[in-house]
Amino acid sequence: IKISKNSAKLRNAVGGELIAQYYDVADPALKESKLREAVGHLQEAVHIHPTYKNAYLLMGNAHFYLNEFEPAIQAYQRALQLDPGYAEATRNLGLAYRDGGKFYGEQQGNLAKALQYLNQALQYMPNDYETLRLLGVANGMGGNQQQAIEFFRRAAEANPESADAWYNLGTAHLAAGNAEQGQAFRQKAIQIDPQVVQRMGN
Repeated sequence: IKISKNSAKLRNAVGGELIAQYYDVADPALKESKLREAVGHLQEAVHIHPTYKNAYLLMGNAHFYLNEFEPAIQAYQRALQLDPGYAEATRNLGLAYRDGGKFYGEQQGNLAKALQYLNQALQYMPNDYETLRLLGVANGMGGNQQQAIEFFRRAAEANPESADAWYNLGTAHLAAGNAEQGQAFRQKAIQIDPQVVQRMGN
């Protein structure tokens, strides 16, 4: 890269390799430093070659691993503008919306933004258990008990072997005043895993 600074392909390769080697390192400072270095190379790649869809995908991945969900989403969207059939960008965009929704809900306490992101994730991953579960949680926290029940029902159907899924559905019914259904679903959860009550904590 020191010799061929103006090669978009080489910039893309260096950015991709930095992500591959450092996205899950234990040292947070090293991870951030190397991922930001990767973003710099990828920005150069698209500056040289503005229609380089893989560089946008990798840029999105770097931002995703940095928990920078808005720029990650923008990068994936740009990749999809260049190639609407780009399956990897579509999948990663759904994951960015899902994990962004979880981040804004759990870390930032921003329920409105969490719901916005999770509803977007649902468009890309309509049968994804975690997306459905998070939408159940977010709607329950927002006081929309019927929507919470619906999403927890879909989550349980997506992952019927999960005791947690049925327990969540039972909890949502109890919160809505449906005591009989709530207890029935909780019992179903206990049959799958007797430890579920202790683990779920309510």
